[in-house]
Amino acid sequence: MTITGVHETYSSTSRTSYDVFLSFRGEDTRWTFADHLYTALVNAGFRTFRGDDGIEIGKSIKLELKRAINESKISIIVFSKNYASSSWCLDELVMILARRKRGDFRHMVLPVFYGVDPSEVRKQKGDYAEAFMRHEVQFKGEKCEARKWMEKLKRWREALEEVANLAGMALHNQADGNLLAVDTHNKLVMHQIIQEMGREIVRQESPKALGERSRLWNHEDSLNVLREKIGTRKIRGLILDTHFLKEDRAKGNDFGPHEESWSNKRKRYPFAFFSSLSVGIATKTSNEVVLEVNAFAGMSNLQLLQISNVQPCGNYEKFPKGLRWLCWSGFPLQMIPDDFPLDRLVALEMPYSCLKKVWNGAKYLVLLKLLNLSHSNNLYETPNFLMLPNLEKLILENCARLVKVHESIGHLESLIFLSLRNCQNLRKLPEIIYKLKSLATLDISGCINLENISAELGNMDSLTVLHVDGTRISQFLCITQEVKAWPLSVWPWQSSLRSCPETSRVSFPQSLVNLSLENCNLSDDSFPLEFGNLSSLRSLNLSNNAMYGLPNSIRCLSRLQYLYFLSCPRLKNIDCLPQNIELLMADGSKLLEKISFESQGITPGLRLGYESCLSLIEIAGQFKLEPLESVDAELINNLGLCDSKAVEKSPIELLSNVVARKKRMLCPQVLHESRMLSTFMRGSKIPTSFNHKNIGSSISFTTKPSNVYLRIQGLSVCSIYSFSNTPDALLAPSFYGDNWGLHTVISNETKYLKWSYCPQVFGIPGVDEDLLWLSYWKFEDHQLEGGDVLNITVSTIEAFQVKEVGVRVVYREEAKDKKCNQVTNLDDVQPIHPYGKAVPGCCNEDCEKCKNYPVPTNAASTRVIIIGTHPLNCTGCPDGYLVEHGTLRVG
Repeated sequence: MTITGVHETYSSTSRTSYDVFLSFRGEDTRWTFADHLYTALVNAGFRTFRGDDGIEIGKSIKLELKRAINESKISIIVFSKNYASSSWCLDELVMILARRKRGDFRHMVLPVFYGVDPSEVRKQKGDYAEAFMRHEVQFKGEKCEARKWMEKLKRWREALEEVANLAGMALHNQADGNLLAVDTHNKLVMHQIIQEMGREIVRQESPKALGERSRLWNHEDSLNVLREKIGTRKIRGLILDTHFLKEDRAKGNDFGPHEESWSNKRKRYPFAFFSSLSVGIATKTSNEVVLEVNAFAGMSNLQLLQISNVQPCGNYEKFPKGLRWLCWSGFPLQMIPDDFPLDRLVALEMPYSCLKKVWNGAKYLVLLKLLNLSHSNNLYETPNFLMLPNLEKLILENCARLVKVHESIGHLESLIFLSLRNCQNLRKLPEIIYKLKSLATLDISGCINLENISAELGNMDSLTVLHVDGTRISQFLCITQEVKAWPLSVWPWQSSLRSCPETSRVSFPQSLVNLSLENCNLSDDSFPLEFGNLSSLRSLNLSNNAMYGLPNSIRCLSRLQYLYFLSCPRLKNIDCLPQNIELLMADGSKLLEKISFESQGITPGLRLGYESCLSLIEIAGQFKLEPLESVDAELINNLGLCDSKAVEKSPIELLSNVVARKKRMLCPQVLHESRMLSTFMRGSKIPTSFNHKNIGSSISFTTKPSNVYLRIQGLSVCSIYSFSNTPDALLAPSFYGDNWGLHTVISNETKYLKWSYCPQVFGIPGVDEDLLWLSYWKFEDHQLEGGDVLNITVSTIEAFQVKEVGVRVVYREEAKDKKCNQVTNLDDVQPIHPYGKAVPGCCNEDCEKCKNYPVPTNAASTRVIIIGTHPLNCTGCPDGYLVEHGTLRVG
C-alpha cells in the first residue's frame, strides 16, 4: 500500500462536526476492513461518521448524509469490488466531490482501493462494469424519468473517473488485522491513512510558525527549528532523521553513486510507535549533524522525540525532562551521560548506537517498559536491570560483541519479550532467565556460539513464542536416536558437532504457540520425540532442515495452522497434510515432488507456497504431471490420441506458471488439473480423430443433435502453435505478465456460457518447431447439447502463433434399459481422471458471487467460467460475468 499524495481544496469558512466521513460498501467491508479502519480512527482520536451509526431516527437519511459530508474535515472512500453496485455509495461519492468542487478549504479527499485496481474504478471495468450494466437495465419508465436516470449514471461515472485520478492507497491481498501496526513483511498498513490526516490537521494548527505546531515530522522543518532554536512548549513530538535530508539532496543534485538509500535502510528496521518513519543507521564515517543540546530548551512539553545521526554538543541540563518516548538511532556516545533525563521515559530506543556500556550502576526507571539497544555493535554487556521493575520488552538483537547478560535480568518480573537474535558472541545465558514467570517471547536465533540451553526451558509455562533458528538446540533435545551431523549443513559450528545420547535433557514447554527451528540440523532420524505433546502449537518453522518428509509427530498437532518447510534440500514428499493446516510454505525445496492431504483433495482455503520447487509434479487435487506412457488408455482416448504408440515421445521444454518458472526438459506429460486434462507434444498435424478443423486460432460449428442413447460428454480441443518467428525463439521472451502462455476459450453462443482455461504448465517449442496442445473438457448435463452453436478460440502471447485448431466431440452412451428413469453413464464405472469433476457451468445462484448476476439469457448477461491457473489481472479471458470455482490466481 502506498500513498503518493493528498488532494485538498480551500475555502475561508467551513463548520465541521466530524473529523472523518467514511464511505464504504457494507457487504464488502462492513465487518472486516472498514470496521477495523473505523476502530483505528476512533482510537486515534478522530470523530468519525460511519453511515448507519451517525443518523438519528426520524431524520432524512440523504439529508443527514449530506450534512455529515459537509461537516467533515476529511472524506475517506473505500473502493471495494461491490462499491459501485450501491446507488447510496455512488450518491455519497457525488456529494463528496461536489463539496470539493465548491472549493471547501478544510475538506480532504482520500480514496482507498481495497482489492480493486484504480483503473477498474476510473474506467469502470470488471466488477464496476458489471454494476453499471445492472444499473442501466434497472430503470424502465417514462422517457423523462429514463433521461434523469441516465443523467445520474453519467454523474456517477464522472465521479468515479475523477476520484480514481486522485492519489490514494491501493490495498491488494492485505490481510485484515491490527491497523496501527506493521505487518510481517514490513509493509505499512492502514495507519498511513491516520498519519496523513493527522499531519494535515497539525499543519493547520500553525501553517507558518513551525515552532507553534504540536508535532514536527518533516525533517527540514525539524532541523530549522533546532538550528534557529525557535521551539516552544507547544511542541510535543519531533522527528529528525538526517538520512532523509541527505537522500533528498542527493536526488536533487544527482551527484552520482552514493550510500545505500534510506528507502532500503528503512526496510531493515521498522518503528511504528510514533509514526511510520523508521530511523537510520549511524556510522563513524557518516556526516553527522551537530546540534547544541540547548536547542531543545524551549520544548518543555516535548514527549516524543525521534532523531538519527545527530551529534550532540553541550550538557543535558535543559534537555526536556518530560520525554516519554526517545528513539535516538546512532547515538554517538559510549555511555549515556549521568545528567541525561531518563526518569519519565516509557520507551528508550537507541539502535545502531556507539554504546559500550549503557549507564553506570543501576538506574531507577519505574516507568520504562521498552528498551531497544539492537545493532549496537560495540556493546559488550547489558545494563544492570535491578531497578527496572516494569520493563516489558527488551531488544538486544544483532549486538555483535555482546558476551554477557547481567544476572539481574532475573528481577524483570514484568518482562514479556526478550530478543537476543544474532548475538553471535554470546556463549551462555544466565540460568535465571528460565525462571522468568511472565516471559512470553524468547528469540535466540542466530546465537551460533551458545554453548548450552537449560532443561528448565521445558518449565517456562508462560512462553508462547520461541525462536531458536541456527542454534545447537538439536544437541540438547529428546530425539528418536543419535543426532548425526548433516553433511549439507552450513553451520559454523558443524566441525564440533558430535553424536549425542538417545535422550537428552531439553524439551519444549507445552504452552508454545509459535516455534521456529529453522537451520537447526534436524532430520528424519533426529526429530524431537515430544512434538506430539505441543497441543497449543499453531505455527511451526522447520525451514532449511534435512527431513525427507513430514514427521509423523506433526500430524498429531490438531491446532497447527502454519507450517514452513522453506529451502529444505532433502525434502521429497509432504504426505497426508492435516486438514487443520491453513498455510504451507515450501518455497525453495528443490527436490520436493509431491504434496498430498489427509482428506481427499486439497483442503478448501489452504494457502500454498512452492516457488522454485523445481521437482514438484503433484499437488493432490490441484495438479499432477504424469508421463503419457503411464496414463490410463481411457484418458488418452479422451484427449483424442487414439493411437498412443504413434505419439512423438521425445522430450520437450515445459514451463510452469507457478511452480518454478524455469523450463524443464521432460518426455510428454499429461497435466491433471481440477476439472481439466491436457498434454503437450511435438507435432504439426491435428490427429485424425478430430472431425472439426480450421486454419488459424479459432473455429465455429454447430453440434449435431443427440439421439436417444448418445449424449455429449465433452470436447477434445487440439491446437498447433509455434514461435511467431525465429528471433522470438532465440531471444527467450518473458512468459509472464497479464497474459502468460496459452488460453483456450469455449463459447456456447446458444446458452450464453463461456469457459476460459489457462494451464499451469505449457510447452515451449524449439526453433522452427510446432507443438500440439490437447485438452479434454468434460461437461455437466445440459451445458452442451445437440444444436448448440460453439466457438472455440486459442489465444496466446505475441511470441507464439496458433496455426490450426481442431475439435472432437466426445459422446457418452446411455443404457438402453432405463429403470426408474435412472441413467447409467459409461464414465460412472471409470472416472475421467483423479481431479475429477466436470467443468462448472451456470451454478443457478448457488454461490455468493453468482447470486448477484443475471441469469444468462442474452449476450449482455453472458457468464464466463474461469478454469485452471490464471494471472492475477488476466487479459486473456473474455468479457462477461466472471465466475471462479477453484481457480488458481497467481500474481
